[in-house]
Amino acid sequence: MPRKDLRAAEHFLERAVPGCAALVRPIACLQGRLFPAEEKHICGSASKRQREFIATRTAAREAMRKLGLPPQPVLKGQGGEPLWPAGIVGSLSHTDRVCGCILAPRKRYLSLGLDLEDPRRMEERLFPRILTPEERDTLSILPRPRSLLLATVIFSAKEACIKCFYPVLGTSLRLREMRVRFTGENKFEIMGAKGWRLEGVYLLYGDLVITALALPPRGK
Repeated sequence: MPRKDLRAAEHFLERAVPGCAALVRPIACLQGRLFPAEEKHICGSASKRQREFIATRTAAREAMRKLGLPPQPVLKGQGGEPLWPAGIVGSLSHTDRVCGCILAPRKRYLSLGLDLEDPRRMEERLFPRILTPEERDTLSILPRPRSLLLATVIFSAKEACIKCFYPVLGTSLRLREMRVRFTGENKFEIMGAKGWRLEGVYLLYGDLVITALALPPRGK
């Protein structure tokens, strides 16, 4: 997907998550230099993994620039999560070809979640692992191409939610303990087994599915 076409995806995310800076670009265009503290995370990694890691950190730096912040390292936590510099929250994601990042001031949001998926990789054999019985029933009446696409959106929404909650909870939510309901054009609601609900947005953009959501500050 050409770089200029992905600008529309960035604008969509920045409208959907007010106050955030979004970046969605081809991995090949995000091969900047790492900080020394970041390089230790990919020592000995395969070249593909190194390119992906470099792309996510380059994307993060570009998003920082859009927020008017100086470039800073983004290290990796024990669970693989990005460790954001003081004062900001964010989320990273990538497919084989495209990388994305959203950042916002910590005073604006408690946490953010972003996920990018390639719907061509979705298979029906994955449904029992990623979908609730209710979600599977809903998709079962749809034509196969449509069911695979919506399964990708549901999976992506859950992945974005896992990323959003992990820095807050310190543990990962389980895919089948969450249920996704489409509530309007490019909107969804995700519900947890313990009764919580969170609204998010999705975008179908060529061969790319993008989902995002945000946790407001505590007390709001």
